[in-house]
Amino acid sequence: EQDVRGLRRSGYEVRVFCGRLDNAAPQYALRTRLDAQIVRVTLHTSDFMNREKLNHRNVVLERQFARCLDAFQPDVVHFHNLFALTVGLVDVCRQRGVPTIMTLHDYWPICLKNVMLTNADEVCRHNGLSCLMCQLKVSEREPVPLPVRNTLMKLAFRHVDRLLAPGHYLGERFIAHGFPSGRLRVVPYGLDMRPFQRVAQRRRRKSEDAPLVVAYLGYLGLHKGVEYLVRAAAQMRR
Repeated sequence: EQDVRGLRRSGYEVRVFCGRLDNAAPQYALRTRLDAQIVRVTLHTSDFMNREKLNHRNVVLERQFARCLDAFQPDVVHFHNLFALTVGLVDVCRQRGVPTIMTLHDYWPICLKNVMLTNADEVCRHNGLSCLMCQLKVSEREPVPLPVRNTLMKLAFRHVDRLLAPGHYLGERFIAHGFPSGRLRVVPYGLDMRPFQRVAQRRRRKSEDAPLVVAYLGYLGLHKGVEYLVRAAAQMRR
């Protein structure tokens, strides 16, 4: 809601189509907020079982999205994570000639587990058939070999006009998996560091021995690498 208000203050008209987990409500029912500027489609836990589902097409969700698209008539659609929805939403935009952008927040399009870690919790630096070492198949209606699932994702993403990666490493992994480098741009997450820099400057003026303060904001999962932040801090003590 803050994003919607912020964009409106900047002079943009915006609509948000997003999922909302609620097992008690009818699956795929729509709810609206902020005078219908935010449209939330009801998802159930089964929609998030990404290690079991293909998530390649969902006709009901595509219909719901198409209605919102036709009503709003946007100049551009900016996608984020679609794994609990369907990559078929990209095709809905293509059919209507609406330009699309997608921010790649994680590795879901190229890794069913999202995190590019093997079953042994090691960084996966492979692609293609190497996925079979983690899982052989996914099954929505009929079993599909995992490399076929990844190929279907790549085919769906070829219709996205611009891919945005928040970091060079993530972008390079997608290019290594066959995503077009010409349509990918690295755009770091926006964060105004000036307030933190002013605090650091005041601390340094007070004392040359002011301690280093590091803030981490994120999920404490193994793939986030917080362990290495702790190790680095231990080395700095020496």
